[in-house]
Amino acid sequence: MRAYDFLKDYFIEDENFIIAKKIKSNNGKSFNTHHIFNMKEEEKKLKKFLGHCYHRNNESITDIYFALNTYKTQPSKSIKRKEEFVESIKSFYFDIDKEVDVIYPQIISLFGEPTYKITSSKGKYQLIYKFIEPYQGDFTYFKQLLKGIVYHLHPIDKLFDIARIFRLACFKNKKPSNNDFLVEVEKFENYYTFEAFEKIAKPFLLPEIVKKTTLKPSKTVLKPKPLQNTDKSSDTNKYEKYSHISKKINKKYKELLEKYNDKSTADIAYVKWLRTAKQIDDEDELILKLFEARGYTDLVDKHGYQLDYYITNILEKTLIL
Repeated sequence: MRAYDFLKDYFIEDENFIIAKKIKSNNGKSFNTHHIFNMKEEEKKLKKFLGHCYHRNNESITDIYFALNTYKTQPSKSIKRKEEFVESIKSFYFDIDKEVDVIYPQIISLFGEPTYKITSSKGKYQLIYKFIEPYQGDFTYFKQLLKGIVYHLHPIDKLFDIARIFRLACFKNKKPSNNDFLVEVEKFENYYTFEAFEKIAKPFLLPEIVKKTTLKPSKTVLKPKPLQNTDKSSDTNKYEKYSHISKKINKKYKELLEKYNDKSTADIAYVKWLRTAKQIDDEDELILKLFEARGYTDLVDKHGYQLDYYITNILEKTLIL
């Protein structure tokens, strides 16, 4: 499926959509440009622009993307790919670039085959589950649902924003490590409703943290009632016995952190290594060693009242059956 055919299949007439170019300049810095189109009104203009993108993609370090959702009309000279300008949500989506052989089957078992499977680079996928009707409800709620699923499927790419872009089919991935990999898209005749997505995703909803606000001295504001389960101590009390533990030098954990450059991914890899290489099955001992590798303060500051969920999730994901 070529780029134009994909866009025509994904978007319907009268929907405004954005194509983004990420251009790397001679000084090594990158910048983005955004262009908005309407399939009904600008078919010829779109085809001409895609031709321009093709030459830019081949002749320079320029990557081509498309925005997954539709946008409100904007002045053509100042296109902004911001959430505040999103008009409707076309799909729910996942970007898998780590532990693909594990994460991909988990997504399929939850939701079935996607509508579109984009091979963004060798062995890495972007999955799009297109809604039958675009969702125009509570965008914050949609993001919370998607966030819960993504955290459940850790270490999947954390793509919660509705202004998200994916690579466009038939253009080369210009990251040096991908050797001009030609992005491909595979179409399946599968379509979904928001309600079906909500039913599966809702059990994974994460509690929201209530952010503290600084009040101006001149104003008197009534304090809102606290939401349930927003106190950091609610899920950390059970880990207070580890509160005396400071981060200890750990060569293996340092090695994993340098490899993944992400603490959550390193945590999973480290506990998995403890289970396999060190043959540790006792969960209390695994938790202790994780606290020693990270330090109590670091884990609590990072995960707060979600700490129990976070640690339980790691133990489940690393369980050797």
